[in-house]
Amino acid sequence: MKYKVTNNVEMLNEEFNLEEYNMTNDDYVNDYIDAESEEEAIRTAMDYLSEQIQNNGFDVDVNKEEKEMTVYKDDEPLEKWNNFRAEEQVRDIDIENVDIFFVQNDEFVEMYYNPDATAGGQVVYNTIPYELVHQATEQATNQESVVKDFFEHLDTGCKQYLIDKGTPEFEDACKELIERAGNVQGRTENANIGLNGRWTATMEKMQKYALSQILFDRADAEQQTYIHDLKEKAPDVIIDLSYRKAMRDELLCTLKETDFSVNQLKNLLKHEYPLEACYNEWIKNDLSLNEVLKSSIQNCADNKFQEEVQQENDTIEDMEM
Repeated sequence: MKYKVTNNVEMLNEEFNLEEYNMTNDDYVNDYIDAESEEEAIRTAMDYLSEQIQNNGFDVDVNKEEKEMTVYKDDEPLEKWNNFRAEEQVRDIDIENVDIFFVQNDEFVEMYYNPDATAGGQVVYNTIPYELVHQATEQATNQESVVKDFFEHLDTGCKQYLIDKGTPEFEDACKELIERAGNVQGRTENANIGLNGRWTATMEKMQKYALSQILFDRADAEQQTYIHDLKEKAPDVIIDLSYRKAMRDELLCTLKETDFSVNQLKNLLKHEYPLEACYNEWIKNDLSLNEVLKSSIQNCADNKFQEEVQQENDTIEDMEM
């Protein structure tokens, strides 16, 4: 839980002002303190302030039971800080204007607050599998409305879970939304998504993350099947084919570690078996690893994107076997 701690200041010597020593507590108490209780939050704030006072060359007498502290200089009392109090912050941001995406359990989760629900308000969770992101990427092709079309496809295909106001889970859901809001790239609820840069950035991040996961999962599944089938063969055949497994292992690692663009990922995923496609390019043309990737991407690029894909391929760094 987060708490905001505040207190009163009583001047004991009107000729002295701690603010001149940059010792005001305003900055600190306007931040939110993570604590399990109000008492813990107050103790944390008092410990911090006491340390800052002493670091500035003053003495301090702390009475945590009475929730007060007195500041001294040369045994002369200057100020008394008392009436420390903590207020739990359940909604320290405008949650009605927050819409975020994060990864959980190998899929995206969209989370936002709907104030217009019949229940008087609800927290909405939309779960979005990576394949749905792939589908939305493939179908959103109109450049004038690509962002709008992408998110509309997600909204249509996702699974939705609602936490209504008044239920035991509602406050916890609000707190989760608040805690995640400052850490996750999101989109605002009522923005024009065709023009909103945050939505575009969110779409691109989702596409890149999801397509990368799909590509590696497919390639890894290919390799696991290959290894399983290889184990069924006679020992001498296994020995003869062991170099192929090593080559495929190297390609699999390269596919996982290379920072592909969204267009490059889209074209690699047009191969039903991307690892096999890369492997065939490797042995057929005796290419280096980066040339294998470039060729595999180029082979599936639509004519419309050939030039763009070629330019992006030039950014793939040379990698040696």
